[in-house]
Amino acid sequence: PTRVAPALAEAMRLLRADNVVGSRARVVLVTDGRTTPADAAEAIALARRGGIEIATVAVGAAPDRALLDSLASAGNGRAWYPDDGDDLARLVLRASARATDGPAVDETFTPRLQAHPVVAGLAELPWPALGGYV
Repeated sequence: PTRVAPALAEAMRLLRADNVVGSRARVVLVTDGRTTPADAAEAIALARRGGIEIATVAVGAAPDRALLDSLASAGNGRAWYPDDGDDLARLVLRASARATDGPAVDETFTPRLQAHPVVAGLAELPWPALGGYV
């Protein structure tokens, strides 16, 4: 199972450490949401008390829509459900755009993940080229 709560807690900690507050305080959580009931409950509790907007973007063939909807609702955000890889990139970009002050950059790039417990197992996956960033 995915460990959603620790990833969410770390993202929130990093935002607070960087003193990101107000309307710019936003987490875009890209996950299938398939986790344990205890982890799901902890993640929802974090979202409710965190004071940081949470948007969820589903990945995988069978995401846990109930959890992703609950997290987005508890975090005053929105849940996104892409149809394919191109749609995934577009929706991540769209969800991220609300957290920035600047415009989106329309430039092809390939994400590179650094080794970190929050993204364990993801850095080794092949990532598609994306059509822009914010």
